[in-house]
Amino acid sequence: MRLGELLSVQVKDLNVAKRFVNCRGKNLFLNSQNKPFNTCLIQKILERIRNKRKTTNWITPHTFRRTLNTLRKKMGCDNETAKILLGHKINDVNIESYTIFNYEDYIAFFDKYNPYSNLFQ
Repeated sequence: MRLGELLSVQVKDLNVAKRFVNCRGKNLFLNSQNKPFNTCLIQKILERIRNKRKTTNWITPHTFRRTLNTLRKKMGCDNETAKILLGHKINDVNIESYTIFNYEDYIAFFDKYNPYSNLFQ
C-alpha cells in the first residue's frame, strides 16, 4: 500500500475478519486537531526520526515499500506475485488474459510472502 492510499483509509474501509482494506476511502489517520495526516507531515516525522537517530540514511515512506519487496524476493517471491502484492499492473498479456485471482489467492500470496508474520508471536 502506498502512503497516499494508507492515509486515505477510513475505519469503514477495514474488514478485519477478511483481512481486507478498501483503499478508496479517506482520513483514517487524523492528527490532534482531528484533521487528516498528509504525506508531507509523514515525511517530516520520518525526517525527525532520522535526525534523532543521527542517521545519514535517507528514509522515506517508499523505503518501507522497497524493503518489504526486497524481503519478499529473499523469501523466493517471483516477479509476477511481487507485482501483484505491490499493486502494479502485470505486463505479461498471457498472465493478464488467462489468470483470474480471487480474494483467497491474494490472502495466500500475502501469507506466503509476509516477512513479518512472526513479528508479534
